[in-house]
Amino acid sequence: LFVVDDSCSMSEEQSSLAVNFASFLQIVDSLDMDYHLGVVSTDVGDNGQLQGTVPIVTPNTPDPESAFSTNVNLGINGSGIEQGFQNAHLALSSPNIDPGGFNYGFLREEAGLRIIFVSDEQEQSGGAFGLSAQDYIDFCRGIKANPDHVVLSDITGGITGCSANGNNADPGTDFALATNQTGGIS
Repeated sequence: LFVVDDSCSMSEEQSSLAVNFASFLQIVDSLDMDYHLGVVSTDVGDNGQLQGTVPIVTPNTPDPESAFSTNVNLGINGSGIEQGFQNAHLALSSPNIDPGGFNYGFLREEAGLRIIFVSDEQEQSGGAFGLSAQDYIDFCRGIKANPDHVVLSDITGGITGCSANGNNADPGTDFALATNQTGGIS
């Protein structure tokens, strides 16, 4: 599950993610992995619904690269209050994952769960919903029978923030904490 910031500062980052997906797909294909890829925004107004005309991209999707690129280019009209944890929670909860729900079929019992957060801001779900970063980590781990099958990763400003090519990313300490606690990649 890719959780992508759709606020006003993310146009270049969304485009870069879409362009670089080809490299990611080459690695996944070389490992002969059976994957389900979905994209949600950091705007809880989207209610955790997978985005795009092909909301679940699989190895059987005609032109998965194009489908993912379309899905990840969410635009930049989303909320400036980035709530990636909460939108991931909504995406992986009832009623979205129930039969007939928007995200039905995305989760598979036998599959691992990987969530990749992409944002240039700090995670802001906790204050709005009264949950800590640890609460969201625990929720994600609770989805799978073996919590070791859940790995959260982030493409963010990390612990200290960063700058490159005239762009800045604020520290994403909660995202980095979740990554560290689940053995992900930051």
